Amino acid sequence: MSTASWRVPERTGVPSTSRHALTGIGISSAVAAVLTWSLHVVAGRELGVSGYARFMVVWGIFFTLTGILQGLQQEVTRSVSSALAGGTQGRRPIVGTLLIGASGFVVLVASSPLWAAPLLDHNWFGASVALGLGFAAYSIANLLSGGLAGMHSWRLYSLAILFEGVLRAVFVIGVLVVGTNEIGWALALLGASGVWVFLAADIGTRRAALAHGDQRSRVFVWMSAQAMVAAGCSALVVSGFPVLLAIFARSGSRNAAGVVLAALMVTRTPVLLFLNSYQGVLIAQLVTSRSPNRLLRRWLGLGLILAVPAALVSYFIGPPILRLVFGPAFDASGQLFAGLVVSTGTLALLTLTGWTVLARGQHAIFAAGWFVAAAVTSATLSLSLDLADRAPLALVVGPLAGAALHLRALAVRHEITDG
Repeated sequence: MSTASWRVPERTGVPSTSRHALTGIGISSAVAAVLTWSLHVVAGRELGVSGYARFMVVWGIFFTLTGILQGLQQEVTRSVSSALAGGTQGRRPIVGTLLIGASGFVVLVASSPLWAAPLLDHNWFGASVALGLGFAAYSIANLLSGGLAGMHSWRLYSLAILFEGVLRAVFVIGVLVVGTNEIGWALALLGASGVWVFLAADIGTRRAALAHGDQRSRVFVWMSAQAMVAAGCSALVVSGFPVLLAIFARSGSRNAAGVVLAALMVTRTPVLLFLNSYQGVLIAQLVTSRSPNRLLRRWLGLGLILAVPAALVSYFIGPPILRLVFGPAFDASGQLFAGLVVSTGTLALLTLTGWTVLARGQHAIFAAGWFVAAAVTSATLSLSLDLADRAPLALVVGPLAGAALHLRALAVRHEITDG
């Protein structure tokens, strides 16, 4: 399928996104954010600074893998929404999704000596199997989330966000209190995918699973692969940042990495959960909007208004709050907090410009922007600077570089369309 016109014809069969639905997603996202904060506080207090850094490597790998599947969800949302709006009926995305999930599991387990052994110590094989199962399970979860978003079934969409957050907190806090290692942490994260077993009782979930897309399975897999490459680069910058720190941090700096990662979790969790939760809503709006660039400018303006005062406030209250909540060993500077808040703003910029490019069918540009961001972030992390300086710097300049590429492509496309 070529990158044809991004504009999708309007159709009355596509339900609108009501204020009530948006409120439900917002409440679910807020509850999930609080629960995520809670489990990380328990992890920090139970494991200490060095142990928390180990926990965050497992967390980072898991959410890098599932973050790759955000590309699958984005393509399912776009495909189902486009099929409903345009009245077309291609193959069901579930066919390609099953292939992606099974292939991913095999590749991850087979390649685990290359990536798991250096990062997960002596528990690497068992943890890699659990992480591979997580990839397979979340491929189905992202199919369902994408289908619900494409069909504008926001009630089930928000319930999935809420219940998944609850299950993850229960399982992870449970294994942390009992005391376990990387295998137990990975299995606890995998357990949250069980939310879809309960939601499968609803006919709306089954309809989302079997919804038709707007193309053949071969094309769906190819376009999903492009989106997943971009999402993988995104996941490296976002969820996989603990893994990048483990790779680029100097020896003996696990304690410093633990402090940086705790501060990063505190500052980024609400924004990331908001973006992930509203991803289907925003992409669906961009696909059906007659002026996506105007919509993007509105979102970016709101983000700028919020980011500046948030950075100033975090400079003063971030460090004492971190020590109070996580413990006195987690001692961070105000400069680190302010830098991480700014980096959250640049990440939101890159995310929104990427979704706008994706909604216009420019999958290659979408992937290229995130690849540039990941490459620049990794290169900056390799600089000979203090870890507390390298981390926020890398998380600011990387996303800015990727967003610049997206914005340039959007400007060129706008000029061609107007011409």
